[in-house]
Amino acid sequence: IRVNEMYTTIIGRPQAELLRSTVGDITHPDDWEADVRQLDRLVRGEIPFYSVEKRLIRPDGSAVWVRINARPVRDETGRVARTVSVVEDIGPRKAAETALQASEARLRLALEASAAGVWSYDRVAGVTTWDATIFRLYGHDPALPASNQRWLDSLHPADRPEIERQFHAMVHTPG
Repeated sequence: IRVNEMYTTIIGRPQAELLRSTVGDITHPDDWEADVRQLDRLVRGEIPFYSVEKRLIRPDGSAVWVRINARPVRDETGRVARTVSVVEDIGPRKAAETALQASEARLRLALEASAAGVWSYDRVAGVTTWDATIFRLYGHDPALPASNQRWLDSLHPADRPEIERQFHAMVHTPG
């Protein structure tokens, strides 16, 4: 019925073309089925609205990731006459997620290749976590919880005073 200027910008198609198109005409084929399932549930009254992330196809064949939030507009009989949808371009977020996943995969590979372990300490919650490699490196039983004290207790006695001083300075430094 109506398409605003922002939507035409996101999808890269003129308003007149969008008004002649169906949602299926511009939805990426891999995303169509999930979208239809949500729309069917909306029409049947199972859900009051829906939100879906999917790809829309631009005229050049490229895809743009969007989040669509749709609500029904019902007629006097309760039948869905149309939907009102808000479309948000989430392409930059999806690109950042993809880059983060690739970075995490590279980090995992580097950690595996180096046999290095990872631990963290949440100063606010006072919670220490170790990965499996840390448990193995220090000879600790993974069935027992990780703790800073267990780690300190596993250090060589000659190294412990200086490492403990540095660790406590780090843990108690604001920021």
